[in-house]
Amino acid sequence: MSFNAPYAFQVNGREVVVQHAHNGTVRVSPQNLNLADGGGGTGAFARWKIHLIGAQFCRLQSVKTGKYLRILRNGQAIDVNGGTGQFTKFKIRRVAPPNGIMLESDVFAGRFIAVNPQRGMKIGSGGPHCKLWVKREGNAPNVSRKPAAVATSASASSGAGAFGASYLFQRDNTVVIRSNYGKHLRLHPHNNYNADGNGGHGAYAQWRVILDGPSAARTVKLQSTFNQKYLRIEQNGAVNVGGTGGALTRFRYHVHTPPNGVKLESVQFPGKYVAIRPDGTVCCGMGGVHTQLTFLKQSQSRPPSKHVCAQPVSSRPVVQPVVIVQPVPVASMVQQQQQRQQREMEQAMRQQQQQMENAMKLQEQQMEIAVKQQEQHMLRQQQEMEQQMERMRLQHEAQQQKVMQTTESQRMLLEQQVQQQMEQQQEGVPVVPVVAPVVSGTGMAYPVLNPAQQSKAATQGNDDEKHFQAPPLDIAPDDTIFAWLSTIDMQQYYMAFIKNGYDAMQRIAQIKGDHLSKMGIALGHQSIILAAAAVTAPLMKQRVRLKSVKYGTFVHEYGKPKDHPGNGKRCWLQHNEKWDRPGAIWHVELVSGYTLRLKHAPTGSWLRVEHNGEAVDTRSPLTGRSDLLLEQDETGSNVYYLKEKQDSLYVKCESPRALGRNVVSCTKQRDDECKFYLQIVK
Repeated sequence: MSFNAPYAFQVNGREVVVQHAHNGTVRVSPQNLNLADGGGGTGAFARWKIHLIGAQFCRLQSVKTGKYLRILRNGQAIDVNGGTGQFTKFKIRRVAPPNGIMLESDVFAGRFIAVNPQRGMKIGSGGPHCKLWVKREGNAPNVSRKPAAVATSASASSGAGAFGASYLFQRDNTVVIRSNYGKHLRLHPHNNYNADGNGGHGAYAQWRVILDGPSAARTVKLQSTFNQKYLRIEQNGAVNVGGTGGALTRFRYHVHTPPNGVKLESVQFPGKYVAIRPDGTVCCGMGGVHTQLTFLKQSQSRPPSKHVCAQPVSSRPVVQPVVIVQPVPVASMVQQQQQRQQREMEQAMRQQQQQMENAMKLQEQQMEIAVKQQEQHMLRQQQEMEQQMERMRLQHEAQQQKVMQTTESQRMLLEQQVQQQMEQQQEGVPVVPVVAPVVSGTGMAYPVLNPAQQSKAATQGNDDEKHFQAPPLDIAPDDTIFAWLSTIDMQQYYMAFIKNGYDAMQRIAQIKGDHLSKMGIALGHQSIILAAAAVTAPLMKQRVRLKSVKYGTFVHEYGKPKDHPGNGKRCWLQHNEKWDRPGAIWHVELVSGYTLRLKHAPTGSWLRVEHNGEAVDTRSPLTGRSDLLLEQDETGSNVYYLKEKQDSLYVKCESPRALGRNVVSCTKQRDDECKFYLQIVK
């Protein structure tokens, strides 16, 4: 019994196989029993028990594992790990009665079981890869696949014989191809898409040699006489019988043992040969002993001799005819054949030598091109570095000029105030102590209190500190230092930071408590500044990548962005190794000393966290679910947790999956999957 009868979806609990459009059946993957693939035949892994639910629905249960086929995760994944829940229920869509169907998920409408040409399981949308044919066990048709044996003199006289003669590649012919281990190349009996090396001389092992091009090219194609498909080598090195006569089916034969011992090299992929191992496995070889093949054609039988009985016609003496037998110059014919074979071998060697020389020249040219490209790349990098250094120099000069201008304006203002006080003092008007200029050792002027007022200012500092406002300064609207201090309500210390050389966020990130004390920062404010400097100062107005600490993957969009109400955008998120995608870059928008937002660079939408356990996405316009608290890991390194402010939900990279996207979700429980590196993009 074999699985060759159509299943008409009438008997419940029937054992079936599910055939797809790419010469195979759906099976439980032998490498992972929780997954499925399309590389099955009719064995235990490919057998399913079908459970009918009315006339329109069914479930498929693996005979091997007892688990059910299912579609899950929003219709994005498929496996064989289900029970009898909602995800394992499929709607039967009939496309070619009685057994041609498509299986649509009952939960996720429009999501179908599909098998791609590489026989991998995918989620389809109703196209040709979704077509399936369900077959049950039935009586196999009585068709002999073996050629009829030569049993009569008539068949012998027709020229048909055993495959024992050498095939010389002079014209198209039917052959068998013997491996170096005595067996022959054939179609796999249970899967005609594949080949193996355990054949004899039967119908599966017979091939039609088609000479392709001039004789000097030595190129052929091999077509199976059983299913008319062609032997081929694919780019990944797979050898199968799924060709239709295209470029992948062209082979160049190289003679290793005259006249019919050859090796078959792919014309499309030089250096890849058809190889047959001792166990009969057909694979891609490099030209070694497993690639040695022998081509044999059918031998021609001699026609039967005719026996003529002499009939006496008279009593006269019979005159015996004299028969003169001239010897056939067999030796001369053999010598000519050997000379012709020798000339062909010499020509083949010359061609092979020429091909090797051409290949070496091509390789040298490719190496020269690669070296030139590398030199150009290094030159571009050097130019970019020089340009970047020049930009940094100009920025530094501009910043110094700005500080000098600010200081000079303050000095002039103080001089005017001192002059006014002196004039008032001369006129007898009471003088209020003012700020006097003091010149530091660097030649820069900075304001300090008059000595007479220092003790009074020290006693009043704590009371008036909350109401102190920074003096009017010529501060640019985009000044990063002032903007950062403003997020923590410490903008009154702006000049103290600039005066003491903390004019860049990188320096502020390294500030210490004793530095703040020397700068005159109030003790109650030092802890606020130190905490914010350690967490958010390095990220102020930066572009970053979110890299998972546990998996080493990067967060970016999944699929194309969707339109969102209010002229906005929405993106689903995933994480994988593709760090160089534009969608892996996020703009940091600082809200306060510890709160920030992450803005997706390509779409302008903000990362949004909502509902425990659900997927994280991005949305614009801005919503309240995009404010994130940045918590630094206890190790003190550049490792952070991203925590949604309203419901205390942590962003999390779930474990990578074999099928579908690697989901980015949120959770109440903080663990290693919630840790991220915030890599600054220069």
